[in-house]
Amino acid sequence: MEKNNFGTNLKKLRIFKNVERKELAESLNVAYSTLTNWENGVKEPDLKNFKKIASYFGVSTDYLLNHEIADNELLRKGEDKQQLIANFSQKLYEQYMSIPDQHKPKVEEELLEYINYLRFKTKVNSDSN
Repeated sequence: MEKNNFGTNLKKLRIFKNVERKELAESLNVAYSTLTNWENGVKEPDLKNFKKIASYFGVSTDYLLNHEIADNELLRKGEDKQQLIANFSQKLYEQYMSIPDQHKPKVEEELLEYINYLRFKTKVNSDSN
């Protein structure tokens, strides 16, 4: 018997698409607590709601239930890359704007250093595989 990954997959898709739980619950016409129970694996939706969820995220019901969605798999979906970049940019901008002006130059410098470190680390890891 295959493991049911529905709750985890639902939460990953919702977060990846940058959809608030309240917004998704309203779109599906279900209570917020119902959606929370689905995500936490307490309950599962009926077939009608499974289909609505799959349609909302553009995936199959089988994919929602039986496929363990890896984080990097979400990042590979071509149609979502522009939205992913836009969402990330918005979050980064909001965080940056909350920093006092006198600290921004240092934060910029450290952020660029960290990005270079991550790029180097990624290259080293890919070269060793």
